[in-house]
Amino acid sequence: MKHIKSGIQIAIVFTMAIFVFVACEKDLSGPSFDAFDEVPKLGTLMEVPVFMYTSGGDSLRTSAQSFQYMGAVQDAPFGSMKANFYVQYELAQTSVDFGATATVDSVFWELPFERLYGNAQANFRLNIYEAGTAVSRSSGAFDSVVYSNGSMPAGDLISTVDFVPTPVILPAMGNVPTQPGFRIPLDKDFFQARIIDAAADPATASNFSDNNNFVKYFKGLYLEPDSNNQAILQVKVWETNNRAQSRIRIFYSVNDTVQREFSLLHNNSNAVFNFYNHNYSNAAFDLNNQDTTFGEQNTYVQSMAGVFTEIDLRGVKALKDSGFAINFAELIVPVLQGNFLQAFDPLPSLSVLARDPSADNIPRVILDGGESGQFGVGGNLSRPDPRRFVYRFKITRHLNAIIQNDQLSEKILLTGRGADGYRRIILNGNQFVNDPPVLNIYYTKPVN
Repeated sequence: MKHIKSGIQIAIVFTMAIFVFVACEKDLSGPSFDAFDEVPKLGTLMEVPVFMYTSGGDSLRTSAQSFQYMGAVQDAPFGSMKANFYVQYELAQTSVDFGATATVDSVFWELPFERLYGNAQANFRLNIYEAGTAVSRSSGAFDSVVYSNGSMPAGDLISTVDFVPTPVILPAMGNVPTQPGFRIPLDKDFFQARIIDAAADPATASNFSDNNNFVKYFKGLYLEPDSNNQAILQVKVWETNNRAQSRIRIFYSVNDTVQREFSLLHNNSNAVFNFYNHNYSNAAFDLNNQDTTFGEQNTYVQSMAGVFTEIDLRGVKALKDSGFAINFAELIVPVLQGNFLQAFDPLPSLSVLARDPSADNIPRVILDGGESGQFGVGGNLSRPDPRRFVYRFKITRHLNAIIQNDQLSEKILLTGRGADGYRRIILNGNQFVNDPPVLNIYYTKPVN
């Protein structure tokens, strides 16, 4: 690859001084193709430094999601994190008559399991409460919006359970086949009073006449993991194709001879959501003292509404009067070596978001996503050589939008994607000496 003539170099250096850039320019003799995404890059290459630092996470919607989480982790570079969990149940049969002599023998909460993040061998303690507030049931599909930074009061403590989070095989239920999950014992005296006896009591029997009344009476389970837990469990309480369904199974006897079973079920009319709590007091970074002017040596990205990396493309707006036509722009962010030796998996991809000034600065996928959404931007973890990992992002349309739109900020956000579970990554910031991030801009020069 040839260096351009010195006169052009001087002109470019002068231009970049005006634009507050430090650039290394290379002349490409013809089209070239990236070894990873094979995108043609036409024009002159300008390598532009960026400024990076870590910011506090934004809240995420946790209702109407495919997966739910519960547990806590201690993650040295990132501090600690806890996920509380709420799930609503309704009667399998309304106006049920358990019989005057019905006595609860045992109660089990069956919860389908997807995967675990953290230590699968450590003890897992779970405090199980009835929720302290009622959540309305929704007809057809639960659609109330709940965010990760919210809270819910706990009601009566039902059980405190300790177990090693190794899934067992849950029995088949109707059209739902056997599946891995947890079978957690619940306090039988609580369900004797709250369900069996209450259904027969004239003062409370009306609560069992239909499920709209029932969910106001029995407010659902609120799960608060112990802060010293070493794992987060990913679960799925219900699925439309009957591959997962959670339930509370009440086994009771009538006249001490006949044992029967009654279930409280969860379906898409019932609420389920999470609350996340991140504690960065023992993290490797000071979230309240980030250098937003000169950038940081390392920055951090975490899923589940955790921290994200903010990138300042400082000076890009100054290109507005340059006459340059930007043909392709790619942001390359290297990963700090040693990430993959940590206890938790790295993020397989990162999203690029920008705050939308026309919508209260809500972060949205940048224009390069188009109809493909984030997949049009890229952002997958790639490995250009055996010891180096990077994330690569195509941001051509967004860069042009910054130049043309005075209201659009020069800052973009790198975040974890919604369905990543508990994952995180440490990135090389612009103050990292050996391998800092870079914005590659391929442009066509103005014709004089």
